[in-house]
Amino acid sequence: MIREEQAIFQSNFRYDKDQATWNAMIVGNTQNGLIEQSFVVFKEMLDQNVKPNVVTLALILPSCRQSRSIAIGKQLHYFAIHILFENNVWFDRMMNAREKHSPEYSVFLQYGLHGMGRKALTLFHYLRQNSLEPYIDTFVAVLSTCSYTRLVDSSLQIFELMGEEYGIQPSAEHYACVVDMLGRVGRLDEAHNFS
Repeated sequence: MIREEQAIFQSNFRYDKDQATWNAMIVGNTQNGLIEQSFVVFKEMLDQNVKPNVVTLALILPSCRQSRSIAIGKQLHYFAIHILFENNVWFDRMMNAREKHSPEYSVFLQYGLHGMGRKALTLFHYLRQNSLEPYIDTFVAVLSTCSYTRLVDSSLQIFELMGEEYGIQPSAEHYACVVDMLGRVGRLDEAHNFS
């Protein structure tokens, strides 16, 4: 049966094949013990510029385990990291943290990454009390941390402080942090109207 499906799949090159079609072929091969063929299909998928998704990885991983190939496992690990984090704003901020100007930026993001939003707020208020003026990117880091740890009221207060206390005009990135946070907690109307 799988051979017939492969023949139909191969003969339809004139039609666009989406992720679901490629995923169906991968799982069909995997479930029928055609381990090498599932990798061939995966490679063809990449060659046709069809981007694998999380489902693709979940379907191809059993083949990797069965083949016991370390090289293939490493390639799939790369794809997993790339696919899972490509559109993740939080991960992107973490990866770009060393490019930021303020030394506390990375500290705030690390607090957020480890779910320690309250500690980040304590540090932020310590900086304020000791007259250490936060940089623009410091606010991005604090707002990101509040977003990630769902500290809504604190985030909104800090957003207001930017303009009122420091005269900083919020950038698109600052707005994005607050909108992201409101979306995370299900306050979609507020997120949509936030400006």
